[in-house]
Amino acid sequence: MWRSTDGGTAWEESLKEGELSPIYTPDDALLTNRDAAGPIIARSTDDGATWTLIDTVPSLGFGYFPETFAALPPDPSLSGEAATEGVIVGGGNDGLIASTDDGFTWQTTDLFEAFRYRTISVIRAPWGVLYTLINDFERSEARGNGLVYESADGFMWTEVGQVPNISNGGGELVAAQDGSGDYLFAIDEGTRENLRVYASADRGRHWVATDSIDAESYTGFSGRLEQLVIGPHGRLWVAMAGPVGPSGVGGVLRTVEPVVAVASEVAIPLPDRAALEMAAPYPNPAGDTVTVTLTLPAPDAVSVTVYDMLGREVVLLHNGLLAAGEHRLSLATESLPPGTYVAHAVSKVASASQRFTIAR
Repeated sequence: MWRSTDGGTAWEESLKEGELSPIYTPDDALLTNRDAAGPIIARSTDDGATWTLIDTVPSLGFGYFPETFAALPPDPSLSGEAATEGVIVGGGNDGLIASTDDGFTWQTTDLFEAFRYRTISVIRAPWGVLYTLINDFERSEARGNGLVYESADGFMWTEVGQVPNISNGGGELVAAQDGSGDYLFAIDEGTRENLRVYASADRGRHWVATDSIDAESYTGFSGRLEQLVIGPHGRLWVAMAGPVGPSGVGGVLRTVEPVVAVASEVAIPLPDRAALEMAAPYPNPAGDTVTVTLTLPAPDAVSVTVYDMLGREVVLLHNGLLAAGEHRLSLATESLPPGTYVAHAVSKVASASQRFTIAR
């Protein structure tokens, strides 16, 4: 990895074997991965001048290499028991891992299993939710497609849709928001003749293909990479590296007109809590019972599930229609062992999670 301190005129080597996806963490540290035999994550608090190597990544016996990162900062509108920690999510060949201490230690999520998952992309959307585009090689009906999952906390993930033809060579997932809606875009692996960009106007639930992009000299995944970016004026950009495009040397293309009215990266709005709100469970720590409180602005079908920290379902608290307003769901905990649990609620357009502890 290289860095510049003068706006890009001069460059210096910052990190040997620094590889992909550098990201700033919720505490403004710089995090990246390393293509190395030793620790595979590096963290810097001085913009890349010096680095601390981190080797506390979950192991599957043969090593795990995160290729893409996303950060979910704490919500500054919450305080006290409702306050949330900042979360960093890393995605690799076996799924997703997450950190709540700014990248020093890492835990598995419910999308983490050896030889099953391949993470294509993980991002934070402008509306405050994490999304991942992932392949699941154990689901025969989903092979060849990219599965879209969303998460409010980085640990519990809910499948919301599928993008056609997103397989091993699939490209980036990007998000944008304007006054007319919330959008996700994804790029497929392409064929010998073209690439195709897919778009969703409902947060990943449904996808449509846009016009194809010429790619005359396709040589396979090892020789071609594609990436999507939403520019500062709302246009969608496609970068192609390798022997692709009409000239056979790659290049950068952009949409003629903006795909959104205002670019998503100009500001980072607070999470959208209008569709589904979950208060911190109480009491916390819990004894014999714990109460989960949901608030809905309109009637909606909602599923509320409690999971343990290994991602196993413990109990289904509710599954069905709820009226608008506040709802309190009680869970008897006498049969549950002490430890940390996650209450996860999913509606048609949103999800929310809160952790609680059982202590006796």
